[in-house]
Amino acid sequence: MSKETMETKFRNTAARYGADIERWPETERAAARHWAQENPQSARAILDHEAPLDRILDALPQKQPSAALVARIIASARSETEPGLVEVIMESLRTLTGVRTTSPAMIAASLALLLVFGFASGYGGYTYTQRQLTSEHVLANIMGTETQGFADESNSEGGGI
Repeated sequence: MSKETMETKFRNTAARYGADIERWPETERAAARHWAQENPQSARAILDHEAPLDRILDALPQKQPSAALVARIIASARSETEPGLVEVIMESLRTLTGVRTTSPAMIAASLALLLVFGFASGYGGYTYTQRQLTSEHVLANIMGTETQGFADESNSEGGGI
């Protein structure tokens, strides 16, 4: 980075975190110290500019929020956020199955069944033909059984199960 870019980054970081480099994020400290050693006058001027605000903030009394306030903030944050993946999956399962549960085991079991049925229906081993297949034919092929007439038609056309 150029000297001007580094100075701008140093200035912006000092404005955010104050004049004490030890209060800066750990990921910024080494580069800040290095730049300050290379440019001591500029660094001192920037840090001196931020020091009065640090002194004012340090002089303020440290008050802890009440437990009720913390609970209200957390509750409002939860209610304002978009639902996560688990919530979306659970709502979808509730809609599809009509079962009202929030069990993670139910999610896992439902997803496992969806995967099994999806794999089984997609991996039927069919040769794609022009005729319409019924669910009876699909299930017979998946289960490895034959339906009357289906196997004979398939074999006569050169296809088969």
